[in-house]
Amino acid sequence: MRNPRARRLVVFSGVFFAALVLGLAYTVMQPAEYRATARLEIVPPSAASAPAENPPSATNGPDTRGPAPRGFKSFLTEVQVLTSRPLVEQAVGRLAKSGDLPRDFGSDPVDAAQRMLSTEAIEGTEVVQLRAEGPQRQFLARLVNTLTGVYQEHLASAYQQSTGTGGDQLRETVRALEQKVAAKRQEVEAFRSSNDIVSAERDENQLLSAAKGLATALNEAKGKLAAAEGQLRAARNGGAAGQALVAAKDNPTIANLEQRASQLREQLHDMQQRFTPQYLDLDPAIKATRARLDNLEQQIRAERANGQRAAIAEAEGKVTGAREAVEQLQQQINENKRAVQTFMASFGEYKAMQEDLTHLEQLQRAASDRLAKTESSESETAPHVKILEAASVPQLPWRPLYARDAGISLGAATVLGFFGVFLVEFFSRSQTQPAGVAPQPWWPVTDGREAVASASRPLLAAENARLAPPDPEPRELADAEIAALMRATNDDGHLLLTGLLSGLSAEEIVALAWDQIDLDAGAVQVSGESTRTLPLNDPLRNLIAARRMSQPQAEGEPQADGRLLRGPSGDPLSLDDVRSQVMYAAYDAGLDGPDEVTPRALRHTYLVYLLRQGIRFADIGRIVGRLPPQELAAYMRYAPSQPRLPLEEVDLLLPALRDMAG
Repeated sequence: MRNPRARRLVVFSGVFFAALVLGLAYTVMQPAEYRATARLEIVPPSAASAPAENPPSATNGPDTRGPAPRGFKSFLTEVQVLTSRPLVEQAVGRLAKSGDLPRDFGSDPVDAAQRMLSTEAIEGTEVVQLRAEGPQRQFLARLVNTLTGVYQEHLASAYQQSTGTGGDQLRETVRALEQKVAAKRQEVEAFRSSNDIVSAERDENQLLSAAKGLATALNEAKGKLAAAEGQLRAARNGGAAGQALVAAKDNPTIANLEQRASQLREQLHDMQQRFTPQYLDLDPAIKATRARLDNLEQQIRAERANGQRAAIAEAEGKVTGAREAVEQLQQQINENKRAVQTFMASFGEYKAMQEDLTHLEQLQRAASDRLAKTESSESETAPHVKILEAASVPQLPWRPLYARDAGISLGAATVLGFFGVFLVEFFSRSQTQPAGVAPQPWWPVTDGREAVASASRPLLAAENARLAPPDPEPRELADAEIAALMRATNDDGHLLLTGLLSGLSAEEIVALAWDQIDLDAGAVQVSGESTRTLPLNDPLRNLIAARRMSQPQAEGEPQADGRLLRGPSGDPLSLDDVRSQVMYAAYDAGLDGPDEVTPRALRHTYLVYLLRQGIRFADIGRIVGRLPPQELAAYMRYAPSQPRLPLEEVDLLLPALRDMAG
């Protein structure tokens, strides 16, 4: 067929109508089945006084979720009894006598009726649905209602038989348990008296209490012995190492000698500050002072040696006394061990007899409780079956659902029709060559090198962006961290850190010379890329003034062209020296992440401090120098949204530096 559309229509129609006819024929040929349902509330004897804690949720089968209360098990049992063969056989017999049993019901009507029946427990209740399914709709309702009546009679008869013998059995059990309890109690009392057992509590028996006290005393004595031996070892080790075992405050003689020696040392130190060593060696008074100091030191050593010997002797005495106490207690325990073992054997047997007596008493109480409940609640625990809804003759078939099955047949026929068209088109498709990409007049014509370059340009840009990540933001230091840095560094470090936290960069501090500093005016003429006049705050001014006083002078004046900071060899400091000095201070101060504390981080901390006060961006350069536009834009996020303040209203001194100045 040359017309593809007509071919598809023919194939689809043929497959569709063939599948639809077959599906509808199968649907119509299915016989109708009906369902009759009754609802029953079953309260078995064991569940009347103890409601089920886990209501049933299974249908015609045991519960596999684990152990269940007694009431729950009784309910499931009654559900199984409801459709058991003996009851179904009675119901079928009644229907046969009344003439309601169909004639074409088979050779075994009981088995056929049992296969028609099913039950379903309603979850959370004691209600069960009894169903019968089959083609005889009149017979289904009669079968369900007849079986319900048979089950009611069976439940009442079984309860009457069980209650007749259950009470007598419980009474006999209670009497037997009472006799056993009385006999066991007499046996336990006789055993206790013959073995001199005061009580079942261990501590109330004199022998065990004494043994426990000796064991406790032995443990305490061993602890004291270990402590005394440790003190003796410490005293001997300290004496061998030359350590003072007796503190000066505990020995008035040593304290007095050390005080006099300290005074003499202070006198000698003052004289050494005022006179030269040659003069000191010639002065007789100084020689006498030194002799007195040597004599005092010899007396101190002698007193300490005496104190060490006395401490060791005292520790040895404690060890000897503690060891004798341990030996004496151990001897007493060994003497009482045999008597304690004999008593413990009798005591263990007494405890076992007590447990047996307790178990018998529990059994006796439990049996008495069951008997009392049985006698007082026989009327309340009587089982009953309440018919919530009797079975009625069904009017519509339960299955099959002809409309649903017809719709399924229609959908399946449609799918098969499209699938048939797909198969026909698949096997009749001719092989064609793939069409090439036709050039378009608006495409630019480029040679191979330009194409490669244009294609690789985005990749190179992305690779460069990946390999060159932005610099991380420096760390901002807290006031406590700044104070710790100041405490951990030396004089040069104080000057470096204060300069970095006052607006100077590391390069400017290294290049700072004495001729740029005017202490009287309180300003520094900063040269370089960011020329400016920086006002000196009090901490920085005091440090520079102290540095001026400590500098070597020529004719009463400091060097006019010298650098402010120099290394130990007299050479000017380098940037690496500044970085090292800051890192040393961070490590010595014990800060977290000391490698992050750099000159840049200190300068960043000062910049953020100024911006958070609301300083005008136009005035920042007057304090910290010129900033690149990109860096200045990055710092804008620290500025508050409130109006900017002029430089005169901004506090230029960090709180940590203010505390240091104070």
